[in-house]
Amino acid sequence: MLRTCLLCPTCASTDLHWERSEGRGRVCSSVEVRRKGQRRRMVTVVELREGVRMRCEVEGAVGGLTPFGAPVSVSEIAPDGMPVFSLDPVKGERW
Repeated sequence: MLRTCLLCPTCASTDLHWERSEGRGRVCSSVEVRRKGQRRRMVTVVELREGVRMRCEVEGAVGGLTPFGAPVSVSEIAPDGMPVFSLDPVKGERW
């Protein structure tokens, strides 16, 4: 199931349309979500190069932690419609 937005979160306009993205961006924030009876998971907000921020999951984070500002790219779409990103290697930098 793909989740969509009915209103613009900034101006409340209903004049929305789909845009293509190259699927690359940087991590803005991350939070651990725990629900009774379900596995814990990290939900991350990624800002795409096109300026859009979206909720997703990130694979490859050490200990489940996703570093702020880390470069990521889309690797797959989960069955629930949430995009799954993976950490991109950063040359010459350590987190």
